[in-house]
Amino acid sequence: IGMWIDLLGGLDRTALAAHFSGLNKDMPFHILNGDQDPCSNKGGSANQLEKRLKGINFTDITKVILPGARHESLNEFNRDKVMAEFVKWLDELPTLRHLRA
Repeated sequence: IGMWIDLLGGLDRTALAAHFSGLNKDMPFHILNGDQDPCSNKGGSANQLEKRLKGINFTDITKVILPGARHESLNEFNRDKVMAEFVKWLDELPTLRHLRA
């Protein structure tokens, strides 16, 4: 997440809005971060990213801060739970409902 914050931070608000202007503002984002990740300010970068996306009018943003998790949230001690929650989020996306059997 820190990489995305750095990338987005390099653009001013006008440039950021212009860069994302062609994207559907209902496009879903799932922000996942561990609260012990030193690379993302222990979850603080996830909050910043969420704020920036909302600031340019994205409407479907889910943010999960995982207690005790570090940098590789999908390879942590609670990997099975994290993956299950992510798959549940994917399954609930309206755009993917047609793919379910």
